[in-house]
Amino acid sequence: MAQAAPALAQNIMDAINTRATAQYNAWKTTATPEQKQGGMERLEKYRNDPAMKAEMQAKMTQMWTDADADQDGKLNLAEYRVWQGNMDAMAIERGDWRESGDHMEENYNISNMISEGDGVTMAEMFMVMGPWMAKFEELKAADAAQ
Repeated sequence: MAQAAPALAQNIMDAINTRATAQYNAWKTTATPEQKQGGMERLEKYRNDPAMKAEMQAKMTQMWTDADADQDGKLNLAEYRVWQGNMDAMAIERGDWRESGDHMEENYNISNMISEGDGVTMAEMFMVMGPWMAKFEELKAADAAQ
């Protein structure tokens, strides 16, 4: 039986919810209808198509490994910026919406809250992504219900 991911501290959940809400509001007002539809379709496929999920995770992992200049398994802020820049480039190539402005340090700091010391593991980043996407979808559902 798989173990459940550990619960995140309330201050981390608060930071995720605040940041995800700001990002959702930017998405809602600046993404084109095509970007919104395409993004939601890719998210659904990611969740339900094991081959697509494996392919995306392999790409993210390779980009993570490539960005980890000191090969310690964690990304510091400079390495995180490289990783996020590569993720953004891949998204732009697909025509996905990208948030304007530089939020990399803000996003990094949320994942960096999980464990002691500086540096974010891929597991920690995924621990943040789950509730982040859940908040995003919660806000989208609330808007759709209005």
